[in-house]
Amino acid sequence: MYQALVIGCGSIGAQYDLENNQILTHAKAIMQHPEIALTVADKDLERAKQIGSHYNVPYLGAVSNREMEHFDLICLSVATPYHIEYLTQFRALNRPFLICEKPVVSKLSDLELVKSLRLDSNRILVNYIRRFQPGFLILQQILQNHLKKQGCTLQQVVVRYQRGLLNNGSHALDLLSYLLGSSIELQDIQIARVDPDAFEHDPTITLQAKFEQIPIHFLGFINSKFKVFEIDIYTSDMCISVGASGNTIQYYSANKHGILEELPAMRQMNVMDDYMVPVLAEAITCMKTGKNTNFAAALQVNEQILKIVDSLN
Repeated sequence: MYQALVIGCGSIGAQYDLENNQILTHAKAIMQHPEIALTVADKDLERAKQIGSHYNVPYLGAVSNREMEHFDLICLSVATPYHIEYLTQFRALNRPFLICEKPVVSKLSDLELVKSLRLDSNRILVNYIRRFQPGFLILQQILQNHLKKQGCTLQQVVVRYQRGLLNNGSHALDLLSYLLGSSIELQDIQIARVDPDAFEHDPTITLQAKFEQIPIHFLGFINSKFKVFEIDIYTSDMCISVGASGNTIQYYSANKHGILEELPAMRQMNVMDDYMVPVLAEAITCMKTGKNTNFAAALQVNEQILKIVDSLN
């Protein structure tokens, strides 16, 4: 039996799915797994007690290195500015595998410190949730095979998002890197608009840039009464549309008149249902087999976004 500790009993740690049947948090995903025993922790002891009582599991307040060493798996779901504190502690530990919520850090100085720690990247998985969903693996295979066709090229990418370039725009950059099978280096960045949003020091930015001469547009939405996370990927003869925060994937192909029509047989629905289950499954696979994680890729995305935000100062 593996022992798991969730540090941080807020939204993604434990709260999102307390009142529904979905599996959207680290705590519930672990509770549903037959090979893992759960302990929860939060510096707010009352919050930890709430979740501990809900799941009838042990709970802790602040956690020491000695206590963390007892666990096989740690899920770090505290606010991003506090990640560096735990990552520094993690360096001294030999045992646990870590699932770290995204982004890894919220400041360039913290990112440089993470690099200096020389952490074992194969013991840290960063939770950019979409890259771990089976539906996006299908999309990755379809897109990459399509781009291998004679005369087929990637033309443009349009991202629509809200609630901060770092906290949510980075999801899109990570997902695109995953789908294309290589890191994306944004170049020729032109910022059109900067709007304060949900997180301090993380504005929602509308910008256009290029990667390998392919235009990519980030359209930032604020004050919306609806959730916005959408990506349109245009090739020379097809459009792939990721909508509903990633829950739907639709494929459009040009008909004989050159008009895009959906291919309904290819439509993917409910892609994000119980999204924390595949995340945990990937972590266990990496933990057991030593499979490479996405830590290095996540740091690269983190650094690019932080440099854009930092350039505004």
